[in-house]
Amino acid sequence: MAAVYMAFLGLVVFSVNTGIGRPIFKWVKTIPEGDKMIHFMLVGLLAFVLNVYLKNRVIKFGNIDLMKGGLIASAIFTLEEFSQLFLDGRTFSLADAFANYCGVFLFSKLALLAEPYLLKTK
Repeated sequence: MAAVYMAFLGLVVFSVNTGIGRPIFKWVKTIPEGDKMIHFMLVGLLAFVLNVYLKNRVIKFGNIDLMKGGLIASAIFTLEEFSQLFLDGRTFSLADAFANYCGVFLFSKLALLAEPYLLKTK
């Protein structure tokens, strides 16, 4: 499931970066803050899927537990957002990055809440 979702996201990023998908995603611009909602949902779902796949494993950073899936999703989309500085037709946005991190945070918490239910299905 994680690999399929990551492939889907790769296709979305590729289609937007190359311009192929811009007409398809044009409708997002008609929704107030639609771009931020898409960032929040897509990256948040990636964090959820990765955390579930990794069984909500954490890395200790001092007194803080950081979920590995959330860290991976954050790293991937931080790099993707910064790559837009070098791509024609794309615009780097701290607001997009913030929406990504908010999605990672919330969906990582949801992965923790879902854990007891996911274990029952195995």
